[in-house]
Amino acid sequence: MNRVLLLFFLSSLWLSPTAWAQRLQYSPEKMSLNALEQRLEEIDERLKMIARYSPRTGVGAIGYRTKIKTTPDYQEWVRIDLGEVKQLEELVLVPVIWRDFESGFLSDAFPEEFTVRMGISDTDEGELVAHYDRSDRIAPRVAPLIIPVPKVRAKWIQIEFKSLALWRRTNQYAIQLSEIAAFDATENVALRRPVSNSGTRPDIPAWRPAFLTDGATPYLMNIPRGKGTVASSSEAKKSPQEHFEFIIDLEEAQPVDGLNLHAVEQSDTAPQSFAGDFGIPHHFRLEGAMSADFSDSKTLLELQFDSIFDKSTIMMWNFPEHHCRYLKLTVLDSFATQLRHAQLYRVGFAEIEITSKGKNVASGKPVTGNFSLSDRQQTFSRYTDGLNLYGTILPMRDWLRELAERHQLEAERPIVSKEIQARYTKQKKLLWITICLTVLSGAGVAVVLIYTKTLRTREAAKIRERIAANLHDELGANLHAIGLLGDMAKRLADSPEELNETLDRIRGVTERTGIAAIHCANMMEAEGICENVVDEMQRDASRILVDLKHSMHVEGESFLQKVTRRTQIDLVLFYKECLINIIRHSGATEAATELKATTNAISLVVEDNGNGYDGGLSKALQRRARLLGAKAEIETSSQGGVRIRLSLTKLKL
Repeated sequence: MNRVLLLFFLSSLWLSPTAWAQRLQYSPEKMSLNALEQRLEEIDERLKMIARYSPRTGVGAIGYRTKIKTTPDYQEWVRIDLGEVKQLEELVLVPVIWRDFESGFLSDAFPEEFTVRMGISDTDEGELVAHYDRSDRIAPRVAPLIIPVPKVRAKWIQIEFKSLALWRRTNQYAIQLSEIAAFDATENVALRRPVSNSGTRPDIPAWRPAFLTDGATPYLMNIPRGKGTVASSSEAKKSPQEHFEFIIDLEEAQPVDGLNLHAVEQSDTAPQSFAGDFGIPHHFRLEGAMSADFSDSKTLLELQFDSIFDKSTIMMWNFPEHHCRYLKLTVLDSFATQLRHAQLYRVGFAEIEITSKGKNVASGKPVTGNFSLSDRQQTFSRYTDGLNLYGTILPMRDWLRELAERHQLEAERPIVSKEIQARYTKQKKLLWITICLTVLSGAGVAVVLIYTKTLRTREAAKIRERIAANLHDELGANLHAIGLLGDMAKRLADSPEELNETLDRIRGVTERTGIAAIHCANMMEAEGICENVVDEMQRDASRILVDLKHSMHVEGESFLQKVTRRTQIDLVLFYKECLINIIRHSGATEAATELKATTNAISLVVEDNGNGYDGGLSKALQRRARLLGAKAEIETSSQGGVRIRLSLTKLKL
């Protein structure tokens, strides 16, 4: 069970873009923008270096296809007999590719739900080593699917398809695979092994179970590393009896067990100038020997192609291991072309690989031939230079893994790019917000400055108004009181004692007037002024009213001492202005004052028995009431004179 879980984890690295994105080993949204940009750069650099998707064209074997059904609810299987127990590390499923004229190349009918079993006995059920369902989203894809099976020993491999996949061209259902490879290190141990199956569609030359393990894939080997070389071909011969021979010197005796032939590339032009099997012989033999004269030669491989479906851009064969130094490839039946009414014969390859456990031991080794090349400037070394038209030739496993890696990176790239664009968009928004906030802040500062200036202007106006009010109310009242006391002093010239008392009162008023004049801008700083509201009001009434009969009734005196000193001073000054108005304008003989204070309000009523009033409240009283924040009213008193009522409800304690 643990092995199966491990396989699921490893295989997730090779899934479709959507599924793989869900299994990223990191969270792009948690990465810094710098890390994301670096990762995108790494992806782009890697994509420049690894194998590219280059689907091959022309005629040839396609792969394996099950019977076609109208619904997906059918189960099929294929089984590969490895012949003997092999140590496996990796299984590769290569999709069949079709050309969609809107979306480009896509996989067609690639299985989405299947299990893989491997066994070491022909009679056992085998071990479950991999399982995929639709939630894994492994299709559509054009890249191989890599299925890690670390250190599994098996004699056979069976893939059981739990349902059929959509065959896009007909909207019917089937399973299609181009190739199945099983690797032990770099060796494909499934190459050319027998394949059995639950059912295949008959009588279609390009679709056969055997094509699942023929080594032919739908790709050209396009590796953007190394400088590509043009394939070499022989001069044409007129007789089919003139055999072509290639001799490769491995320079030392080595075990060899495989042959890979790379066809001359014809996909650099559209259309191709020759058929895809150009230069590939119909019949050839490979021999190995320890002696350069091949006196001890042994036939390692002899093949004869019956149709175009036996040929591919890369053809691979395994044979029993044999130790040798020299190898000879003899063409027994050459490729023929028709030119100017003559049948001409020639041979050509992009590369000849001699493998040992999947490794090309002929790479860079000297090659000779019994014929001349069509291009006299070329040499036979091109047959073993490890290069094709596009670049470096890789071992099959490395090549398929790079194609799978490209699939992985191309799935990751839009995720990283999308996150980067989202960060850029967020940065733009933040920049815009910052600009807006800066503008708003600037506007706010301007508003604050304007508002502050306005407040200062208003405050200055209030200060000027208060100074004017203080001068008018305090100094004006005191001067008027001095004048009245002076008149009284004249009348008391014959009464020295009363005269002296009056003169003392004049002296007291003048001293208070001096103090008030010094502190007219802020009377709260003056000492000896309004230290007790009721006492101050009684003294003012005594000084100003002088000969008038006056009564005062006070309630809640203790509450008056709790309000602010400014309120107390303004209240006294309002009262003094009321008294001045009585003396100046009313002609009254009596006056009465009623003062009530509570925790919530102060009420002041001043009335007289004078001549009444003509018009509203004086401007001086209105101004003082405004400074107090109080409401002032004037009305006729019950004695026919004037009653002034002041109501203050918003007390500042």
